[in-house]
Amino acid sequence: MYSTYIIFLTLLFSIGFSGNGIVVLQLILNLLCSNLFYRTLIYFALSKRTALFAAIMFIFCLPIQKWAFALYTESLFVCLIIIYCFCFTFKGKKQILLTGLSGLLLTFSRPVGIFIAISGLLLFSGKVPPYLKRRLIASIMFVLISVFLIGFFIPVDCNQVAIPIYQGSVIYGFPVWDENAFTLPCNLFNVYKSMIKEHGIVDVACLLVKRIISLYTLSRPYFSTIHNLTISVYYILYILASIGMFSIRNLANEFKVFSFLSIIFLTLVTAFTHDEWSARFHVPILLCIISFAAVGLNEIVIKLNKY
Repeated sequence: MYSTYIIFLTLLFSIGFSGNGIVVLQLILNLLCSNLFYRTLIYFALSKRTALFAAIMFIFCLPIQKWAFALYTESLFVCLIIIYCFCFTFKGKKQILLTGLSGLLLTFSRPVGIFIAISGLLLFSGKVPPYLKRRLIASIMFVLISVFLIGFFIPVDCNQVAIPIYQGSVIYGFPVWDENAFTLPCNLFNVYKSMIKEHGIVDVACLLVKRIISLYTLSRPYFSTIHNLTISVYYILYILASIGMFSIRNLANEFKVFSFLSIIFLTLVTAFTHDEWSARFHVPILLCIISFAAVGLNEIVIKLNKY
């Protein structure tokens, strides 16, 4: 499910790019996507100031931009999310072709890409008649829930996937429970069935909560103090986003629902698997949070201008 980035790297290495050259290309791509992010939010937020705030937040968001300096999927994945959303601003056959192509690339760039690609179909809902909107939203919700539940029955690698989850790892590689073998067929349904049987539903529920807390924690105890202090500045995005989420202005309902669903399903995937030591699983969620944070900041500016 990382095919898009593998092909991306293979093509660049085959035409003579070095690792440093790819980093430079990723930085350029991020800069170009900041413009697409701005144009997308002008379309969906109906406010140039909100869109400008979002673009600036994206450019200076260290937890996102630092991944442009690494040959990991995160940088391209975030750019593909922005490109995918931007494609919905087109009309007619061009929109269908571009959203289909970008959605396909997004789906195969990361395992969680499929949830964002499906959620993104909600961006069509602003263009359909009201009597069809509820059916569209209900259909998309049904597909999202179905894909999520089917994921519990897909065979997974026992040593790399099943056992770390079975060991109660909050962060991959740091087991909580001393479990070194798993005898049932390796899928998430059997893993959680065994975990609940052995540890009880309360302990398993607490484990899920710990993973969610870890996912939204930007700092890490093994990072340097300077790094943690710097990265902690971005918690202000959470505060601004909490204001923007409840604003009735400056963001189209279909984009709000898309962002909410993306956050919810990306969070659930981490809760039922595990977090990662570098906090990179939080990167696509942070992009959605920035959309709400820009709305929240604009709300504050509007209220300040009244005084």
